[in-house]
Amino acid sequence: MNFNKTALALAVAGITAAPIAAQADPLDIYASVRVGLWNLEQPFEDSTGTTVGSTSELEIKSFSSRFGVKAETDFGNGLTGFGKYEWDVDENDFSIRHRIVGLKGDFGKITLGKTYHTYYNMVIGPTDVPWWFAGYAMINYTGRTDNGLSYEGGSGNFSFGATAYFAADATAATPAVAAVPAVLPGSAGTAAIAPAPEGGEESIDSLELAATFAIGGTTLGVGIRTGDSGSFGNGVVDSSGDPEDVIGISWSGISLGPVTLGFVYEVQDDDEGLTVELDFGNFYTRLESETLDGASTDADGFRGGVDQDRVGFTVGYVQTLGKGSIIYYEVYTLDNDTGNSDDDLAAVMAVLKFNLL
Repeated sequence: MNFNKTALALAVAGITAAPIAAQADPLDIYASVRVGLWNLEQPFEDSTGTTVGSTSELEIKSFSSRFGVKAETDFGNGLTGFGKYEWDVDENDFSIRHRIVGLKGDFGKITLGKTYHTYYNMVIGPTDVPWWFAGYAMINYTGRTDNGLSYEGGSGNFSFGATAYFAADATAATPAVAAVPAVLPGSAGTAAIAPAPEGGEESIDSLELAATFAIGGTTLGVGIRTGDSGSFGNGVVDSSGDPEDVIGISWSGISLGPVTLGFVYEVQDDDEGLTVELDFGNFYTRLESETLDGASTDADGFRGGVDQDRVGFTVGYVQTLGKGSIIYYEVYTLDNDTGNSDDDLAAVMAVLKFNLL
């Protein structure tokens, strides 16, 4: 299905963005400084990409400090327009975290842009407890994704959603790698969705469908993210480099006395993943395990044809200081299951989060 490149953006943004800019009152401006101390041990690679050892460093850094602005406008007739811009303002990094416009009312909610979309919101998000380390040993951790048009609706204990990702047609394309890399990315929670090339018409390149059910104080979620690489490759690929659908099931909010549990199970062709999250007061733990079936070896060397069982573990504690301000402590380990301990990751951190606005 093809669309004019700007038609959809003009239709939604024209309805929402302009009125918000002209009428929104009050405007909500916010800022959060998140700076801490951490020690990170990670693989060290030579010029050929071969792991030849590991490095360990102690440093003070910013952990996704941010600045944002958001607003809503009442259009009447039960309709509300909204918009949001949020930037990552870490050292040497000034990038967009959220960029959305939307419309909500009795019909549900429509959101267009870069943010957390359907699969994350209904399957991954409910157990995404750690402040920093999450998703490095999961089959598919979406985080914030771009070029998405989402709808969310529901009634009573049932909610459902859908997201369509748009990309410009291209004659040649390389699928975006959704599998988590062995080396720690620079920041957590960013999906591996490639930007669309300029020019051409827009087409639906990938889809997400999900639903949640409230059951006795718990929430059951189920969703699918299509692996169809479409015209530009915004689908997800498995550990062998093939476009395959990801199916996820989550169950969160399970109360066992003072302990709260949550689970996520994902399957993608022959790859499987399980996440278990546990909260106890201000303490939290998260175990991620994925079994990757690297059945084929291609030019990109997806797992090199070797099966792999990756395990990530996070334990953390949140210390409340006052309104909007905390210190969080996290310890994280990642076993890449390569037989080489230099390929593993380990980190210890203490981060102060202070809300300026």
